[in-house]
Amino acid sequence: MPQSPDIARHKRTLEALYFHAGLGKERGIFVKQLDRLLHRCADPLMTLTHLVRFVEASFNQTTLLDDFAAYPVLLETAVTLFDTSRFFSEILIRDPELFRWLTATDIISRSRTQGQMQQLAADGIAIFRTPEKKINALKRFQRRELLRIGARDLLSHAEFTGTIAELSALADAL
Repeated sequence: MPQSPDIARHKRTLEALYFHAGLGKERGIFVKQLDRLLHRCADPLMTLTHLVRFVEASFNQTTLLDDFAAYPVLLETAVTLFDTSRFFSEILIRDPELFRWLTATDIISRSRTQGQMQQLAADGIAIFRTPEKKINALKRFQRRELLRIGARDLLSHAEFTGTIAELSALADAL
């Protein structure tokens, strides 16, 4: 299947990032995995665009790319999120460390109650004094929780009713 020029350009960008990171052998593994995943995407160009932006925004590109090659489930998780939701993509591009939070802990397998969310929100704003900073902290908390809840749903870690219950609990907690 022929690729669009934009898809080919984005893949070259990712390959160049791999090359500069010194990950020669892993680059080939990554490209094969990525090709397989992109064939399943509703919008491969959008997915790849978000993936490139995410990798470029990441603090440690070498570690991230190495992890993608070594642990295919991480790449599959990223591609699923980037293909399914522009909103989640923008959250991850804005704060790439949230991907590590989602994938390196068991946070995605656990639901939260309204009380737990209220406590987390209260803890998140406790260190700030001004209303503006408290509001910004709540916005960060909301983005993080929406990403967690959405990822649980998209990656089949939650039932529909559980997802709705958590969204409701988040709204009430905020």
